Amino acid sequence: MIKNNNQPTLKEWKKLYELAVKFEKLAPWNWMCDIDIFGIMDPRTKETAYCSVMGNNGEFYGLGVYPGAEGFKSLDSLSRGNIPDGINEQMHTQKCLMMAFGKRDYVTKEEMEIIKSVGARFDNRNFWPTFKDYTPGYHPWFISGQDAGFLITVVEQALGAVLDFKKNKDEFIAHIPEKIFVKTPKEKKGKIFWHYEYLAPEKYIKRDKMPVLNEVDEILARNIKKEAEMDHRIEWELDYFRTPKPIRDDNEKYARPYYPYMFFMVDHISGMVLNASLVNFEDDEVRVFRRLFIDAIKKSGILPRGLLIRKYELAAIMRPVADIFGIEIKMSDDMGMLDEAKNSFARNT
Repeated sequence: MIKNNNQPTLKEWKKLYELAVKFEKLAPWNWMCDIDIFGIMDPRTKETAYCSVMGNNGEFYGLGVYPGAEGFKSLDSLSRGNIPDGINEQMHTQKCLMMAFGKRDYVTKEEMEIIKSVGARFDNRNFWPTFKDYTPGYHPWFISGQDAGFLITVVEQALGAVLDFKKNKDEFIAHIPEKIFVKTPKEKKGKIFWHYEYLAPEKYIKRDKMPVLNEVDEILARNIKKEAEMDHRIEWELDYFRTPKPIRDDNEKYARPYYPYMFFMVDHISGMVLNASLVNFEDDEVRVFRRLFIDAIKKSGILPRGLLIRKYELAAIMRPVADIFGIEIKMSDDMGMLDEAKNSFARNT
């Protein structure tokens, strides 16, 4: 049986599977595409779930439920095609709950135990429902009790919403700038009534301000600069990425596996790997990335004339240190040596 601190009850599982059967029988992917986004507002939290029906291309069937501001940001990036290369990298852009339909063979042992416990039956062997939580940095995982309650509300209302879309597609996808058609609850005399309105999606607020370089690392960098010499022939390539395979806390049998960051520094000409470090999940990656770079300067005794970086956030992280050393930061995709080292790491893990 699935183990976590907040499991859905069998009553919740039974309801979810009943709703999944209804959704599969409707087959809204026959008239909707994954870019036909609509919202369902949770009556309790007032958080909007941004929904995307998948299956119109005949490859993957389901309902993606993207909660709140972070969820909408990831859905918007996917719908615009602003996603990293590679399945592993794409997975780490998604913040969603997924109700998917697939072959019976894909149902896990734990899920099968629940299906038997609630007496759920599915007529089509190729359309068995599964429910998963996708959270950036973590392996896709079983939903919690809180997720189950949220999904029940969303799927209940989505069943009506997809039919309303079929009847009046033009209203659903009216091109009102920066607004989404949202099914919104209104309470009257203890009962909830639903209506549609166009609402601006919740704004995702990222890190307000990049942390300043801490005093210890600043002093260390300034002292190292006195001894190191700049070599104008040398440039270093820097990048970070999630590990290809997840790891799990050995002390927690049922703990959710996660994907820690790998930080790479590679010489742009020779391809020599200057640093390849695993960053623990609980660590502050900003401070760790900076310290690893400072330590690489200390070890080599050389200041490269430039850093080649492709991620804007990494450039912002490294800028305070680079400024102390007088090193130029260049935004570039010309990082063949680092990509080769990254691919070699992936093949051997």
